[in-house]
This record gives sequence, C-alpha cells and structure tokens, in this order.
Amino acid sequence: MAKVVLATVLFIFGVLLFSAMFADFFETTPSTTTSVEQEVGLTNPSYSEINQLLTDKALENNVPPEVVKAVAYRESRWRQFEDGEPLISFDNGIGIMQVTDTGYDTDRLKTDISYNIDIGIEILLDKAAMAGSTLPTIANADWRDIEYWYFPVMAYNGLVHANSPIIRATGERNQDAYQERVFQSIRDFNPNISLSPITISLEDLNYDENYLLRFETDVLTLDTLGQSRYTLEEGEELVVVENGARLHDRPSDEYAEVSQVEQGDVVTLLDVVLPEDSHFSGRNQISKSAPWFLVESSDGDEGYMEAYTLE
Repeated sequence: MAKVVLATVLFIFGVLLFSAMFADFFETTPSTTTSVEQEVGLTNPSYSEINQLLTDKALENNVPPEVVKAVAYRESRWRQFEDGEPLISFDNGIGIMQVTDTGYDTDRLKTDISYNIDIGIEILLDKAAMAGSTLPTIANADWRDIEYWYFPVMAYNGLVHANSPIIRATGERNQDAYQERVFQSIRDFNPNISLSPITISLEDLNYDENYLLRFETDVLTLDTLGQSRYTLEEGEELVVVENGARLHDRPSDEYAEVSQVEQGDVVTLLDVVLPEDSHFSGRNQISKSAPWFLVESSDGDEGYMEAYTLE
C-alpha cells in the first residue's frame, strides 16, 4: 500500500514539475484551432486591394477597368463574402461577379476572389464576341472605348425584355435596364467622363414570346466615344477642367499639395496610377476608385491629380 501511495505522489510531483517547466511554452504558443472563416479566409479584401485586382485583371484582358468595376459594383457591391460566408444570391449567383454559369470550379468561385473575377471577365469577353451577330456592334469603337461594352454588359445579365434599351410601351429610354445602371455607375465613379448614349429604335428590337430580346440591326455608329482613362498614354496633353485643381505628392488627397493649376491649363501625362489606401476613407469608398494621373504642369511641377479634374 505504501508503495502505491509513494508512486502516486511521485506521479503527481512529476506532472507538476513538467507543467512548471513548460508553462511559458504553452502560454506563448498560439492555438492551432481556427474558425472556418480563418481557415478559408472568408473575409473581403480592402477596397484598395479589390480596386487593384479589378484594374489589373481588366487590363490584362483588354477590357476597360471602368466597365469591370461597375459590373462588380452592380452585382455585389464589391463583395466576395458576406458574414463570413461566400456571397450567393437568390438565383445562385456566386461572389463578386455573381457568376451563375455552369462549367466552372464552384468551390473556387465561392472562396477565391481572383478566380471569380477571372471568370466574370471571361464571360463578359464571351458576350463581346457575339457583337455583329447576336448583338449589335459599335462600328467606330474598339475595346478601349466604354460604349463598345454596352451590349456585352447587357448580355452579361441577360438578353431579356427587362433589359431593352427602350421601354416598349412608351418608346422612352429604359433607365432601369441592367446595362443602363452599370453605365450610370461608370459615370458616378468617373466624374466628367463623357459617354455617348446608345441610340436605338423600337424597329431595331424584337421582343419574342419567351421574354428574350433580339436585335434587327447589326451595326451602330456613334459620333463621339469615351475612351477608358486607363488606356491614355504617356506624353498625352490633358486640359484642366476645374479651377484650383491640386497636384499632390502622392495619389491621395490625404497627402501634401505640390501646387495648383487653373481651369484651361494644359498638363502632360506621365503615368496612370491607382489611389493609395488612405484615399479610401469615409463614406462612399467605392466611388473613390477612379485612377489618378501623374502629370507635369506647364511650370514644370510634377504631381498626382484625380482623373476627373482633367480631360
């Protein structure tokens, strides 16, 4: 009996000694148990990071970033996740680009925002390839022109009666059509951008009995076109359109002013960049996603200006 008691005492003493020796280790070693959200990273990146992703991937595929950003805004408000879960809509649209098409990796669409954007752009390009057959084409436009994407954006959501450019009953412009709302977002996020309205008549539209919309015309021509500001080239001369516009030492209005220029002044474009993190503060952060221009003024000052202050 004494041996049993002694063995028990020695065992307890050993446990206490072991605990004391390794107490620091157990206190400083982080737990390996994580939540589902931590394991798969179901947290939306910052607006600055999403802005960079959308811009880079759009330009890699010869699509104006203004278009891709506006589609992503209308689809998801730039959200891949909601409350720690993949964002899935009532019609099974997935993630930031609300992809509903089958044939893609569903798990990646849910958890990989980069992949989701890639697929959304791929679908948009597939719709653009329909121009001249299923969709009208803008004869005098190319991919750099925002208006070129009007009909592909419509098809991204669906060639249905609800997206008719014209209200069938009244002949008025259908401001509630998906592509009209996307193009309004482009205007909202890129002040002073000049886009031509797409003019089409009821005679050019065929409303079939299955609520699908078909076109009776293949080609449209516009007098003027709005070029993506991301495709402007170094050395181009731009005109200041706002009095007292400021040149900053970095691409954010949070940074120091280098100098001011006046309406009508001409500056030379040196580079097109995205705003820094500090610019995405306060309310309506997505509306601050437009590019900044590194320019040189006629006085030789170099600095960053918001794109909307120039044309």
